[in-house]
Amino acid sequence: MTSRLETLNPIRAARVKAGLMQEQAAQSVGWTQAAWAQLEQVDIDRHSLGRLKKVATALRCRLSDLTGR
Repeated sequence: MTSRLETLNPIRAARVKAGLMQEQAAQSVGWTQAAWAQLEQVDIDRHSLGRLKKVATALRCRLSDLTGR
């Protein structure tokens, strides 16, 4: 059975797992909460590798946790 967390956007799932609010995660990389919210709404394949690396660092996870690769 798939948990609700696993069906979320992988960036959102990793943020929730890290126990961070959007604003907290955004501040850790110097973005606004609105920019982070948009990040979570866009398909993961549309983000640059550089952006995904920043996100992984902010969420203290591996890049592969976000990409599934």
